[in-house]
Formats: sequence, C-alpha cells, structure tokens
Amino acid sequence: MEAIQASVRMQAGTQVGLAYDYLIFRNDWKYSEPFTRLLRIAGARSGIFECLDDAASATVTVPIDKFLREVRTDRIPGYALDCAVYGNRLYTCTESGLFESVLPGEHFSSSFNPQLQLLDFRVLNVDTLGGRLVASGADRGAFQRQINLGSGEGWIEDAVVAPSQIDDYSRRVSFANYSVLNYTGEVAPTLIRTQTARRRTSEAATYDETVIDGYEAPATIDEQLAGALDHDETAADFKVVGNSNNQLLVRNAGRYKVVSLYTDPNAVTKAKISTRYRRNAVRPDLAESTLLTHRLRAGFLMEQFEGVGLITERGSYSLVNESVSRVRTFPRSKFYHDAFATISSTHIDLVGFLEPNI
Repeated sequence: MEAIQASVRMQAGTQVGLAYDYLIFRNDWKYSEPFTRLLRIAGARSGIFECLDDAASATVTVPIDKFLREVRTDRIPGYALDCAVYGNRLYTCTESGLFESVLPGEHFSSSFNPQLQLLDFRVLNVDTLGGRLVASGADRGAFQRQINLGSGEGWIEDAVVAPSQIDDYSRRVSFANYSVLNYTGEVAPTLIRTQTARRRTSEAATYDETVIDGYEAPATIDEQLAGALDHDETAADFKVVGNSNNQLLVRNAGRYKVVSLYTDPNAVTKAKISTRYRRNAVRPDLAESTLLTHRLRAGFLMEQFEGVGLITERGSYSLVNESVSRVRTFPRSKFYHDAFATISSTHIDLVGFLEPNI
C-alpha cells in the first residue's frame, strides 16, 4: 500500500495526492479534531478537494505488477468463496473446505508455506477477531477455533487444532463486538456470546490485545429486537438485514432502522434503537437491493447486484454504479477503516469518501 500511495503521489501531484491521503490511504486523519476544525474555515474544504470535481483528471491508474509478491504454497481446490487475514494468517473458504496458510513477512519466496485444511466441506464465509476465527458451513453448522500465531517452519504443528461446532446451521457469521451473529435465514441471527474477552500482552508487539476465551450456547435475540422496535414478543414484522460490528440494520414495517446490540460478557444482552442515525438516513431502495452488508467504522457498506451503496449516520449514498466481483473492507485496520476495495475482472478500485456535511 505504501508503494501504491507513492505512485499515486508521483502521478497525481501534491493536491490530488493529499486528497487521496485523507480519503483512502490515511482516512483516519479525517476524524481528527484538527481536520474537522480546518474544514470549518471558509474555502478550506474546496481548497483540499476541488481537485476531485473532475473525475477524469483525478483518476489515477497504478499498475501493481511490480508490487506483487509470490507466496509459495499449495494450490487450493475449489472456487474461493471468502477470505480473511488475521496477523500473518490467511484463511480461505472454498467449495472444498476452509484453509489456513502463513503470509510471510519480508521474504515471500524464500520458503514453502503449505495450506492447512481446517474443514473438508463447503464453507461459505469466515470472520476473525480476538484470536478466534468463525466460519459458516451451511447445514454443517457454524464453527470456531483459536488462532495460534506461531511463526517459522513449525507454525503448522502449532496450528493443527480442529474447529469446534458452535451452532448447527449457518448461512453467514459475523462478529458483533467479540460475540458472534450467526445468520440462519430466520428474522434475526442467533447470538453466540463470548464467555470472556481478556487482555493479554503480545510477545511480538509492544501492545496488549484482546483475546476471546470461548463461547456460550447460541441464543435468540428476537425478544430484545422486538422490544427495541416496540413490538410484542410474538411480532415477526422485522428482519435483520446485516450488521456492522454491533450495529444491526433492521427492516421494520417497510422502514429501516439501526439497532445497537449490547453483548458485553457477564452482562444482560440489550438492544436499543440507535439515536446517532438521522431519522431518514437509510434509503429504503438502497437497503432493499442489498445482497450483503460489510463493516465500516462510519456505518454499513451495501453490496448490490449493480453497485455498492453506503449508509452512515448522516444519510445514504450510491458510490459505485456497476456490478463488481467482490467487495473488501478493512474496518479494524489502523489507517483504512473507512476505505474499501471493489474487485472486478480487470482491475481493483480503491474507494474513500467524505460526507458533505462533515
């Protein structure tokens, strides 16, 4: 990414390069107090971003061939359905199973890193957080396993731990804080709460990390959602469309609302309508055509048949108006938590945004 960023600056010049830094490469800057104060100065906003008004002149194409590095590993059988990166681990879901491999640091081609097969049946998606992976295997169930970030040639011996089943059916799994939401096709996903989420010191870094010790049995959250939406316990006039961390996008009586889900360990699970989202922030037409939601710090990224949309506290936007093969967000990254990539057959677009009234 640093090499791509340098190429953009060289091609685009200072002004466009600076705008891209704020929107894509260091979009954490746009949340800083100095930047928000700067934008209150008359002319500051246009001075930074007017260079992007002409989309043709602001578009920068970067050939990435020279940045690519070969990873010496086994060929993975089957069509790839999903992937996740955690530390130096790559998890790949295919029609043939779930696979784990190491992403080497500096010397990509100096050693062979085999693929460790964790599950040997069709796996639809995988998510990672707190030293754990969770995976969805349709009628085989939902699975979880601890991630052991060993290194060197012995990593595979440390990693050989079979995933355990945590629910008996799963279409998709997604972390909500450190708990897991398991989407089964019902009006609401089941909630699989973490038993504890504790802090530990990483041997490879100078900071503490939060790790998950285990999970409780799956439980329904229909009653909590019905209460938040002012329905009685038997009401079924709602459906959870997706989540962005612990924020749930819920269709309710033809309208869409955002519900905050509180799942802290050793506390009662609660659901409450989010007051941060404006009353008409969610456009129904944008939500209705959504295939998948993806996490962003700012809200929900909506993957659709013919494009990509965005829902934030301030409103709804159509960002991409063509079909894409895959969407990837980076909500837990240090710099790119509100940037995303759309992958097509011939190219990758890196996309960032700044809302009109920020």
